[in-house]
Amino acid sequence: MALTAQPLYLADVAVVRPMTHDDVDFAAALHEVALDHGFFGRLGRRFLAAYYESFVASPHAVAYVSESGEGLSGMLVGTVRNGAHYAWVVRQRGPALARRGAAALLARPEQLRTFVRTRVGWYLGGLLRLARRRLAPAPRTQAGRPPAVLTHVAVAPRWRASGAGAALVEAFELAARNAGCERAVLVTLAGRDGAGRFYRKLGWTLLETHADHDGRLLECYQRRL
Repeated sequence: MALTAQPLYLADVAVVRPMTHDDVDFAAALHEVALDHGFFGRLGRRFLAAYYESFVASPHAVAYVSESGEGLSGMLVGTVRNGAHYAWVVRQRGPALARRGAAALLARPEQLRTFVRTRVGWYLGGLLRLARRRLAPAPRTQAGRPPAVLTHVAVAPRWRASGAGAALVEAFELAARNAGCERAVLVTLAGRDGAGRFYRKLGWTLLETHADHDGRLLECYQRRL
């Protein structure tokens, strides 16, 4: 079960609570609409539902939804032990996610070509690095705990600028702090298409910019906890 913080109540706006199995279809549908610029957003709701289910189940992740009097309004997922989370996903959910992803790609030839051209080598390299770590774990260092990672956050269009997004991010920060993380990081699109202005208002600091697999410019932010 994902690590959770106490729900954060906002009068007349939303209640933030842990995401459950029953909420993953909502999260998948919202991701498909609000985060369609990302590769996962083009793989369909069946894959996305399995993807969000992995955050709900992982002991190294947090998953939240915001809820108003009219229903669900937003969602957020992230990790408090990023490497451990993805190692857990590979072991526990890897085959199921791979099947869903393969089915989605076979039904979408254009996305399959994009995956082969831009991502297959990166994913295979990641699996190889994970296997090496399992065979020969790296020695512990005193460099400090790795940061929490805010992976995805989205609010339904009618609830944007309501405070629901800020409440979701605050709940994530609290969960990361309670898990012992000293800072959190995230990545968003640069410029008007991204959410940099939103995060800066919440106290996040721009660290760097770089291009993603598709050549788009990304901004990396961090928040001291």
